[in-house]
Amino acid sequence: MSLPLKDLHALSLEELERRHDEAAENTFVGISYYLDEVRRREQLAVMRSSERLARASFRLSLLSAILAGVAAVAAVIALLQ
Repeated sequence: MSLPLKDLHALSLEELERRHDEAAENTFVGISYYLDEVRRREQLAVMRSSERLARASFRLSLLSAILAGVAAVAAVIALLQ
């Protein structure tokens, strides 16, 4: 039996896992089942890597802004002397 989508979205992760495990005992799976899991894990790894890259880019841009500010202050001091 299948649930309406609204009810499916309302289930907790633990309940989803329990229902999956129950259904898996009576289900035959094909190769796409495993390929889907491989793709999911690859996508998760790419998302984590992308997040690390975004954080590094943010830190680099902050450092660049600070250095630009220091350079501007140094230029103003040099002009005033």
